[in-house]
Amino acid sequence: MQEERIMQSSYIRPAINSLYKNYIFWGIVLIFIYMLPNIILGQNSYLFLFDNWDSEILFYNLNAKYFFDYNGKMPEIMNGLATGSVNVFSPIQTLVYMILPSYWAYIFNDFWVRIISFLGTFLLIRKMLGKDYAWIGFLAGVILSYLPIFTVYGTSINGQPMLAYAVWNLAQNRKKIFSYTYAVFFGLSSSVVLTGYYLLPFMLIFAIIMTVKKGFRASIHIYIAIAIISFCYLLTSFKMIYNLVFLDFETMRSERVTNSINISEFFRVFFGGHMHAISVQVYAFIVLVPVIIIMFFKIKAGTLDKNDNKYLNIIWALLGYNIVAAILNSFYVEFIFKFEYRRLFFSCPVTWNIIFALSLFLLVRWQVFSKINFFDKLKKPVVCLLTVLIAFVSAFSITSIYESLPLGFNYVYFQNVKRIFYRPTINEDYITYNQYMDTKLFDQIKQHIGKDESEYKVVSVAMYPAIASMNGFYTLDGYFQMYELSYKHEFREIIAAELEKDEGLKRYYDKWGNKCFIFSAELGKNYFFSKDSGKTLKSLEINTQKLKEMGGEYVLSALEIQNHNEIGLQFEGVFTTPQSFFEIYLYKVK
Repeated sequence: MQEERIMQSSYIRPAINSLYKNYIFWGIVLIFIYMLPNIILGQNSYLFLFDNWDSEILFYNLNAKYFFDYNGKMPEIMNGLATGSVNVFSPIQTLVYMILPSYWAYIFNDFWVRIISFLGTFLLIRKMLGKDYAWIGFLAGVILSYLPIFTVYGTSINGQPMLAYAVWNLAQNRKKIFSYTYAVFFGLSSSVVLTGYYLLPFMLIFAIIMTVKKGFRASIHIYIAIAIISFCYLLTSFKMIYNLVFLDFETMRSERVTNSINISEFFRVFFGGHMHAISVQVYAFIVLVPVIIIMFFKIKAGTLDKNDNKYLNIIWALLGYNIVAAILNSFYVEFIFKFEYRRLFFSCPVTWNIIFALSLFLLVRWQVFSKINFFDKLKKPVVCLLTVLIAFVSAFSITSIYESLPLGFNYVYFQNVKRIFYRPTINEDYITYNQYMDTKLFDQIKQHIGKDESEYKVVSVAMYPAIASMNGFYTLDGYFQMYELSYKHEFREIIAAELEKDEGLKRYYDKWGNKCFIFSAELGKNYFFSKDSGKTLKSLEINTQKLKEMGGEYVLSALEIQNHNEIGLQFEGVFTTPQSFFEIYLYKVK
């Protein structure tokens, strides 16, 4: 019996010893901890609405429903929106929405995207710096995986470190099966219009340089990876391409004018990041600035060596990239098929993260922390746990700092952490999944109307049309990246009077047009009002006859429309529940 215990102990101890040193294991644990608020709260979690639940999640649901329909119509949207109009930024995520309810599909996708983000960063930095500095890759990976990056974009942003790692391996003729597999995965889980359009040329340039230096045989695997990703992009974008090439389909994008010449935007992107690719790069500057200062002293003393310059050159190259990305975004003139070629900023969270890792490495290499010998006195398991704790505190703090900034939209992670301990029924600034969907509330409205949803159309006022769409209503309005130009012009007749009241809204609809909404000059670009807001719509001027002509029979409004009689709307009732965020006023078109 004692011999069995000794044998078991001889197996268990090495397993435990390898576990505490396994940075990948601890990285996944920390990401799971990050996800805990959403798991604990479940569908009572607050939602991040901006370009997520106001649009993208609906796109995934529609794509899942019409997955095999490449040239059909979606009757529940805009009187039959073409299926090719719905472009999702991470096609593989659609499969999850086919299996799981929307909330849990979102959480599952959020989890695996952050795992890919951590693993790619860890493997890439460890390969760059060596195994002795794997802890820097671990720290950088955890920070990147905690950043409030839009995971609905899949690997478009978060998967770039792993792509770089795979390409590097292919250049060295190593780990080919893994690298090719990831090339397929990246092509199916990222977007050609967000990042693929410039990542593929970067890969091609790298392959050409290798061909010139070492011959075609040395670079052939990179060419194959480019071909694989390109084919996957062609496959996942086939419906959109079919609509544009083979159908008589002139899109509203032909009228888009998104030129931008704004110096302040340069500083905002370079020092703060873009709202669609949040970098929170203050953490990188904390180590980058000391590196620059010490570098000047070392140059003066002549003590910079070849290895120092190697890593410094990478930092300068990445800084140069970030500057170019900020310039393109800030001084952007649209001229190539209305295509937004300025999106290089989508790589900035990754480039700033690598700058952080290399700067921290140089500080360690230059023995800036040599006087801190606290860790030398501790045993390895304790050092490992302290490293994990430091990574968690650092990543959590960076996310919290970002949320404390006065931004134009509300990120929700830290709010969900607080919600675990305090759960108010209504929060003016945040909405939970159950309150957003609120099936009980919208079922009441359906029962009052008393007809099948396919027999009538609705529009929304003072609320996102996606809410009605996700509750099964057939909607005339919506937030879509591509729909027919003729529909945009027809819908404009409904809201023409409101657009004339506000030049900003007029330009917003006419020169951009993704949001085909019932705009109100009183509300501007606000579509989020709780039942406790105390606000009403005093004078909404919409063409209800045109609304009726397009098939619209009902108006769902989160605010009371005081002049409803004057514009041809009949009040049907007000609907809410004690737990509801909204108070929905239902009007019928006379």
